[in-house]
Amino acid sequence: LLDKHKSNSRFNINCRDAIGRTALVVAIENENMELIELLLANGIEPGDALLHAISEEYVEAVEVLLQHEEKIYTPGKPYVSRAMSEFIHY
Repeated sequence: LLDKHKSNSRFNINCRDAIGRTALVVAIENENMELIELLLANGIEPGDALLHAISEEYVEAVEVLLQHEEKIYTPGKPYVSRAMSEFIHY
C-alpha cells in the first residue's frame, strides 16, 4: 500500500491523526516493529517518536530509532532530530 501511494504528490507519510499522532507513533504504541522499520525506510520524519518509545518502555524501538538517527546524521548538525532538539532546549 505504501509503495502504491508514495509516488502520489498528495501522499504525506508524515500526516497526523485527529489527536496529533504520526503513523510512527501509532506503530510504537502498538509495538509494531515491522511497521516502524518500514516507515523509517520510507522517509518518515522521526520527530518525537524516540520520546514516545522511551515513554512506552519499548526498548527495541528506542534502539531502532537511535540507529536510524545515526544513519541520517549530518556532520555539523544536531545529532537528534529537530523535534527532539527543541524539546531538549526546554
